[in-house]
Amino acid sequence: MKILIKEALIYSPTSPHHLHKKDILIRNGIIDDIGSIRATAEEVFEGEDILVTPQWADLMAFFCEPGEEHHETLKTGSDAACFSGFGHVAVHGYDRAPLHSQTSVNKVRRFEHAYVSLHPVGSLSEKYSGKNIPEIYDMMLHGSRWFSDGHSCISDEGTLVRIIQYANHIGAMPCFFPDTPSISHGGLMNESAESVKLGMRGIPPLAEEIFIEKLIRILEYTEGFAHVSAVSTAESVNIIRKAQKKNIRITCSVPLLNLIETDAALKEFDTNLKVLPPLRTKKDIQALIKGLVDGTILSVVSNHLPRDVEAKQREFDEAQEGHCTLPFFVPLFFQIMEKEFGLINKVISDPYRFLHLTPPVIEKGSDAKLSIFDMKKDFLLTKEKNPSLSSNSHLFGKKLTGKCLAVVNKQKVKIHD
Repeated sequence: MKILIKEALIYSPTSPHHLHKKDILIRNGIIDDIGSIRATAEEVFEGEDILVTPQWADLMAFFCEPGEEHHETLKTGSDAACFSGFGHVAVHGYDRAPLHSQTSVNKVRRFEHAYVSLHPVGSLSEKYSGKNIPEIYDMMLHGSRWFSDGHSCISDEGTLVRIIQYANHIGAMPCFFPDTPSISHGGLMNESAESVKLGMRGIPPLAEEIFIEKLIRILEYTEGFAHVSAVSTAESVNIIRKAQKKNIRITCSVPLLNLIETDAALKEFDTNLKVLPPLRTKKDIQALIKGLVDGTILSVVSNHLPRDVEAKQREFDEAQEGHCTLPFFVPLFFQIMEKEFGLINKVISDPYRFLHLTPPVIEKGSDAKLSIFDMKKDFLLTKEKNPSLSSNSHLFGKKLTGKCLAVVNKQKVKIHD
């Protein structure tokens, strides 16, 4: 099969064609030629704003299987990832759908999808209790190198010390959700003027920041490494930046929605926007983007957490947290890329490095493992065409800009209508 991509902007930092506009010819799963090409092909992609990149990587998504398949399955979650050009997804578990044994880790690792590779993130504590350490080494032997308690926080300092020491000793990668439950308990949204207006109990930024400061002190003591899975406040970025300058081994990611929406979006009490970490302020967004630009923040993650209708169609205080983000990742991400195009590294080079992978190179003779986008194409997704099993998003039926046209994985191509 031949695929021809016309006048594409190539983003592949290690390629000689990086940031050049050229034609790409793919024949039988191999990049046959790059340049000015006159040829016929079974599939042709062309337009003024075509972008071609290696497949993207997401370091934080929840696919709810095994345990909560009515929200999402490994199949539908992978379809949603493919729909947005992702080729790699780190799949986290949570209290209702834990990845806490070799059996659950194996189920994720062995799942086969034509375009998406899943990386299971095992639990850091038994049943996400924040107390006892599970069989981390056993899960490592069965394919998990990364460990997290999802949106649950490990608040006990002694447990944190033991987890970091043990995980670092065996080569595991501990990932922590930053929260202090005794401060955030019962909070429904960011603590701010907006929460006062809406009469809702807030989640103070302090809850996130105190945990990160505590984690940094423990990393100094243990000389260990840790990743903070989802930062959301300006001060969190400042704290981590200072620690990195002191050569403390800490990295972090930011959820995409926390770069787009503020707590002011909750004025209509839309439960689809009840998320963890909560939406913060414009000041926080500005600081988060600055942290991405200067390298403090390693990656942008989907934090994709699907919920069925019953989980969201409730009073705000009773609705479950979570947002169906993956189907909308591309147009939302392109919004922040307009400010700084190089941020695309935050879904390619940097998360690939975290996953101990090397991004495919877009050059002649290489395997064709890439995603094709139209950066200016109007995008409107209906619930009927949603690749995810759940539809807990405020964005269905809204006109957005930017779309993944197709994903190529060697001899296979998935075209998105």
